[in-house]
Amino acid sequence: RKRGCPLLGIETSEPNGTVKAIGTMMAEQDGVAWTWDCTDEARPMTVQAQEYGTEEHLSDPASMLKWAASLPAKAMVVAQWHEEFWQDAVVRQGMMNLRDAFKGNGRTLILVGRGLQVPLALRSDFLLWHAKLPGTEELAKIVQSIVQVVGCVPPLEEECNQTIDALRGMTAFEAEQQCAMAACKESIDVAALWKAKVALINDTPGLQCWQGGERAEGVRGLD
Repeated sequence: RKRGCPLLGIETSEPNGTVKAIGTMMAEQDGVAWTWDCTDEARPMTVQAQEYGTEEHLSDPASMLKWAASLPAKAMVVAQWHEEFWQDAVVRQGMMNLRDAFKGNGRTLILVGRGLQVPLALRSDFLLWHAKLPGTEELAKIVQSIVQVVGCVPPLEEECNQTIDALRGMTAFEAEQQCAMAACKESIDVAALWKAKVALINDTPGLQCWQGGERAEGVRGLD
């Protein structure tokens, strides 16, 4: 944003969490920022943004883009985006119209979505960023929060590492939900987490977790 990027796309498995994180960042920087989605329309993310009205009906992306064009310098709009929005030529043109206007006075439009794809005609106008899944530190915090909420016996370091390994590859929301479901007073059931993880993998098109039972010594073909 500080380098004058007018159009930014963030592909993330956690759109809500990403929007919340951006809102926190903008509040800390005393920025002027709104969030938008097709249900709740435009809402201020910061105190500074509350000074500006949003009386128009902004339930469709074309109206949102037209409204965004009137925002003050250095403003930010974080929009939760869906693939079908790109089908409208008015929306694609609205994006093109915003690029130079936003570039000129430090405004930024951020599209946030799962599997976010930008049409070829607009790809050169966007900076795309793929958000990473939660790492060890974030997963450890999730485990600690579940332990506190459920009242589990705090896991030993080795048990905690095993739990984190089982959660690795899940989104923050998935990890939190699965960890909560596997928690009991005594501990967190790591085997249950792995079972849930296998189910998540098998539900992903093109992926399957093979559980044939072969062992390393059964591998043949290479010395």
